[in-house]
Amino acid sequence: MKHILLLFIFAAFVPLILPAQSYERAIGLRTGNSRSIFYEMPANDLSTYRFMLSRRDGGQNLSAMKIFRRYDIDEMPEYLTFYYGYGAHAGFVRWTEEQENGKKRYFLSPIAGLNAIVGVSYDFTDIPVSLTIDARPYFDYGGPYIFKISPSDICIGAILYF
Repeated sequence: MKHILLLFIFAAFVPLILPAQSYERAIGLRTGNSRSIFYEMPANDLSTYRFMLSRRDGGQNLSAMKIFRRYDIDEMPEYLTFYYGYGAHAGFVRWTEEQENGKKRYFLSPIAGLNAIVGVSYDFTDIPVSLTIDARPYFDYGGPYIFKISPSDICIGAILYF
């Protein structure tokens, strides 16, 4: 709940101090299972590269993704943008296991994997902010389960364009 409140404060007050301009880059944050901050830069007309630092499962990982945007879907209002993408990540996870004598044993393991993203953003027309809701399924290799598949990491987020 604290993250959602911070997200809405960010979306409400930051645009008041920013002038209108052409936007090429963006920073943002995501809440959800993988709490993340990210930086986006243009790749071509309708795609961007997103570099994301996430905290998940007691560890951290760094993702690189290619994001595609669709503005021309007939059924959607013009202030909504559909986006999707794919990428890879690497990082580490931490976990504990209870031993028979009652002591805890701590583990740290590297992970690597693939991820995708699909979502919708609400793009404000007068201010350089978008609010998003998306799902980011991922596959991890490493950690306590060796193979971990998460079909959905659903979140809300905010993007600030500059």
